[in-house]
Amino acid sequence: EAEWRGKCGAATRKCEAVQDELQRSESARRTLAEAAAELQERLTAAESERLEARVEADRLGEEMEQLQQRLLEQQVLLDEQQDVLEEQQLQLSAQAKRLQAQLDAAETHKEKQSGLQEE
Repeated sequence: EAEWRGKCGAATRKCEAVQDELQRSESARRTLAEAAAELQERLTAAESERLEARVEADRLGEEMEQLQQRLLEQQVLLDEQQDVLEEQQLQLSAQAKRLQAQLDAAETHKEKQSGLQEE
């Protein structure tokens, strides 16, 4: 009977040690599961933020392309307006030369008229 009690006591201690180890393992498993769940949440949030940033970057890229197109269109219009203004400037310059020539001719004619009247 003493032998059985000894074996039973040893088996009980071994069983308690296994139960303690099982409890520690279960506690560690729960801790790891909680950490994994938290990491998954953070990963999901980061992925969501990355997708939102990608959408925003795409939107900004499209907006920039539209602005560049508008800028090019405005540049074409400005170039056309500058061509028109340069042509008008040439026309006005030619007209000013003609008017100056007419004025010079009129003054010359007036001087001749005055000279004839004096004689």
